[in-house]
Amino acid sequence: MELDVEFEEIEELLEILPDIGTPFLDDIDHYIKELEELPVEEFLDDKQIIEYVTKDSSEEVISDSEPELEIISIKEAAQSLKTFITFFTQQSDHSGFCSEDLKIFNKYSKLMNVKLFESKKQTSIDSFFN
Repeated sequence: MELDVEFEEIEELLEILPDIGTPFLDDIDHYIKELEELPVEEFLDDKQIIEYVTKDSSEEVISDSEPELEIISIKEAAQSLKTFITFFTQQSDHSGFCSEDLKIFNKYSKLMNVKLFESKKQTSIDSFFN
């Protein structure tokens, strides 16, 4: 593998300079092994490798496979809740639906309408120029 060749070259260089290079040999070996285990879909360039090696190991690794939660607007949430309440009330047999739950959903619907109204407060045009 290409990394093995590069590692051998580094070892040869460290043998030439044994007093200077010996303390770094374990670190270099550690980072080379990390790079070999790094799952990538494409080859990394030198800059990307340096960023990977120098990053803080205590940083949280963010996986691309985990989708980010979409930010939902108050308007969209209020409309969705209203749609669900409409669906809830249209159920003729109320199988699995409790009327107490409908009261709770109506309570949250009122709360969402208050939040929606508060989000529409008009601001002065002067506040944009300060």
